[in-house]
Amino acid sequence: MAEEQVAVRGVAAKLLEVMKACGGYVQKEARNNEQKYNYVPEGAVLRKVQPTLVEQGLVALPAFSILSEKDKPTRNGAIWQLVTVECKLNIIDTESKESLTVVSLGSGTDSGDKAVAKAQTMAFKYAWLKALNLETGDDPEKDTVTDKQEFTQEPPEMAQLRSLWQQMGWHGEQLPQYVQSRYQRPWQQLAPTELQCLINEIHQQQQFRQNQGG
Repeated sequence: MAEEQVAVRGVAAKLLEVMKACGGYVQKEARNNEQKYNYVPEGAVLRKVQPTLVEQGLVALPAFSILSEKDKPTRNGAIWQLVTVECKLNIIDTESKESLTVVSLGSGTDSGDKAVAKAQTMAFKYAWLKALNLETGDDPEKDTVTDKQEFTQEPPEMAQLRSLWQQMGWHGEQLPQYVQSRYQRPWQQLAPTELQCLINEIHQQQQFRQNQGG
C-alpha cells in the first residue's frame, strides 16, 4: 500500500488558527495610576498568543534595533531619555519551515536606564496586536490629550548649554539644579541672554580644565 501523505499546512494557515483562538480582543487589565488610564500589558498578549503558538508548532523570534535616542526635558527641568526601536518579529513554522516577518515600532521614555526596555516591550506587543488583528479598544487618532497639548521647542542656547555640560562629563540631571541655583528659576523661565551667561561660565571652566591638563 502506498503511504498516505499528510498535507503540510504553511505558516499563514497556522497563524489563522492562532487568530481564531485569540478571539480578536485583548482586555485592558493594567492601570497606570499616575496618568490615569488603562492599558494592555505585554503579559496579557502573551497569555493569549503563547499556548496556541505551541499547539500549532510556531516559533516567534523578535529582533530589535534602536532607531533613535533623544534627551527630553520635563516640565520640572529634569532630563529623560526617549528611545524608539524597531521590532522585526519573525514567525517560523517548525513543520513547513516557512516564515513571515511583522515589523513594528515602539517608543519608551524613562529617567534611568529603562527607556530601551520600555520601547522594546511596546514594539513587541504591538507587533502581535497588528499581526493577529487583536482589538484593545484603543484608537491612536482619537487622543484628545495629545490634540490639546502645546509642544515647545528647546531654545538653541539651552541645547548648547546641555552639549557643553555633557562634554564636561557631568550628569545630565544635575544641569537643571545648576541653573536653578544660579538664577533661582528653572531654565524654561530664563532669557536667551541669561542662558548665554551660563554657556560662557561653562566655557571658562572647560578652558581652565584644558589648560590644567596641558
